[in-house]
Amino acid sequence: MPFRDESFDSVFLIEVLEHVLDEVKVLNEAHRVLSCGGEAIITVPNKLFPFETHSIRLGLKVIEPPIPFFSWLPNRIRNKHERARVYAPSGLVKSLTRQFSIRQIDYIPPLLEGRPFQKNGCWLIAVRNLAEKVFSKIPFKWLSMSILVVAQKKK
Repeated sequence: MPFRDESFDSVFLIEVLEHVLDEVKVLNEAHRVLSCGGEAIITVPNKLFPFETHSIRLGLKVIEPPIPFFSWLPNRIRNKHERARVYAPSGLVKSLTRQFSIRQIDYIPPLLEGRPFQKNGCWLIAVRNLAEKVFSKIPFKWLSMSILVVAQKKK
């Protein structure tokens, strides 16, 4: 990035890491531009979420989401067909702890957006409220759509 070292107090990587070719380079660059003690706010797709939220490749065919339980497949199978990575919290933390201290790990419930949820209405608000309540409780929290990590640059 065309910024000086330690240019920013915060860096946001919101649903980015799963799409880049080299996540280590991206994290190194985020670390470089963060000021001493600065924070990186990162969200990534959760491997335990029961629906794949990105399309997948099966030969020449592209299958659009939601795709039930694809994210639960072993990595050796998933990696051949995925178009975006998914993360387990432990793997994400392992990638970050070389350069960052983990301040918080949390989960983001399903947003219930897209084609099936485009029309607004009272029922949609009720469903979203219910989803937020269900996914805020353990063990359902671990099945949330995304992982949220707040990481601080090590001093």
